[in-house]
Amino acid sequence: MSEEVIPRRTAFAVHPFDTSEQDSGFILEKEDGELRKVSPTAKRILDLVDGRRTLGQIRRALEEECGTSIGADEMREIFDIAFARQGLVVLEDYEESAGRDAVRDT
Repeated sequence: MSEEVIPRRTAFAVHPFDTSEQDSGFILEKEDGELRKVSPTAKRILDLVDGRRTLGQIRRALEEECGTSIGADEMREIFDIAFARQGLVVLEDYEESAGRDAVRDT
């Protein structure tokens, strides 16, 4: 997956989640009613997915905000595992490879 891929968010509602403990975060409610709990950091990453920024631009924005370096491979892995496979974002490269895997499995 290239850093030039522009991820798109799928439709979901965001609800704050706070149990007054250290594990506060957000609940994402997908259109099909499925709920996903995400950390404040994951929500911030999803907030940067606006349909215009590339993965590389999102990675650089996070690096500036966090003051730390994030590798391109690490960013692709985050988007693939944490977001695309969970149905929270659509990545063209991910969909294409998933389609090829489905053909091989049948």
